[in-house]
Amino acid sequence: MRTSVTVMSGLLALGLSTTATVPAAAAQSGDEGKRCVTYIGNHNCQISGPPGPPGPAGPAGPPGPAGPAGAEGREGPAGPQGPAGAPKPTTVVTGTPVTHDQNSPFPFRVTATCPDGTTLTGGGWRATPSDVLGVSSEYPDAGATTWTVELLPSFNATGTSTATVTAYALCLPTS
Repeated sequence: MRTSVTVMSGLLALGLSTTATVPAAAAQSGDEGKRCVTYIGNHNCQISGPPGPPGPAGPAGPPGPAGPAGAEGREGPAGPQGPAGAPKPTTVVTGTPVTHDQNSPFPFRVTATCPDGTTLTGGGWRATPSDVLGVSSEYPDAGATTWTVELLPSFNATGTSTATVTAYALCLPTS
């Protein structure tokens, strides 16, 4: 829509219209019936010529409303493996110390048992003095709760005939 000036009864009036036809009374020679874009003065008409080049783009309008949600996409590939979790605290359970004399029957056993809610992950033993006894075998029980050590007399004994032996169990929480 263009802004134009229309001549009415010799007075200038501003209005909105697409175009106006030049009236014979306002036209200059040869302008009768042509489309007039703007009236200049009281009876002079400026005739429109060929269209000019496009003007610059106007400012952006306000954003429109959000569109509807799209369809759900397909499942993506599995992600990479995450980092290892924090280690669970291992508990060392000390069995009851047993004092054994070399004149007592062999092999003899010492044990350490994990409490409920834990699993046996390993074990060991300690003898004082350490040269009196030797290990025949050490092993977990079938239920993975108790560490057992079987001992025999040592051939490296230095004259001491007794030793105190303690078994140890390494226990890991199950939950």
